[in-house]
Amino acid sequence: MGQEEGKLVEGAQKGSREACDRLLVACYPRLLRTARALLGNPDDAQDAAKEAALAVFANIRHLSDAK
Repeated sequence: MGQEEGKLVEGAQKGSREACDRLLVACYPRLLRTARALLGNPDDAQDAAKEAALAVFANIRHLSDAK
């Protein structure tokens, strides 16, 4: 994770909606590419990527090391 993403994670952990939005914009394309590579089916990949993103943001405050 880059330094900028680390700062966004820290902001998201503090409840910053802007940090969450920027983090999602920065990371979602890579998340979707990974899901497509693993699952093969674009629809399944889209669903999996959305579920993963929701899980991350629902639990981001519990992340122990944002660096």
